[in-house]
Amino acid sequence: MPPLPACSTATSEPFRPPAPLAVRIAGPAGAIEARVEDPLPAGATRQVVGVVCHPHPLFGGTMQNKVVHTVARAMQEAGAATVRFNFRGVGASEGQHDRGVGELADALAVIDWARRHFDCDALWLGGFSFGAATALQAATGGARPTIPPRPPPTPTAPTPRRRPHPALRR
Repeated sequence: MPPLPACSTATSEPFRPPAPLAVRIAGPAGAIEARVEDPLPAGATRQVVGVVCHPHPLFGGTMQNKVVHTVARAMQEAGAATVRFNFRGVGASEGQHDRGVGELADALAVIDWARRHFDCDALWLGGFSFGAATALQAATGGARPTIPPRPPPTPTAPTPRRRPHPALRR
């Protein structure tokens, strides 16, 4: 894996978050409501853009979620422009919830827009809960992972042994 681009906004002054810019992105089910936040001055060369996906739309998830804000802010502090967006049927985004299939298409449309708009090769994806799962699928080109991500076993943790159910023992 290539190293992450160096894009620090470190200065002697505390970080001031950029003002969000409301945009509408063409999506597969209609317009997608989004917020773009860019910590770099106009005309600066951007090396990376971040796209952050929100939690499950049917359980109140929106791009205004505090975890989504925090993830976007961390990316901005590292020098990345960020795009937060509402999946279809949330806020001013058009369409209706599509059980993850359409939401993945929304994320891919936003990623494509962000790459073109910021002319960056490097892309950071983030999300929270449903948004993290959608970002993971988007990172794999839309394929569903066959094995759910999990931490590797540690050498100090014993490997659990599964015993057959008593009815299956001889």
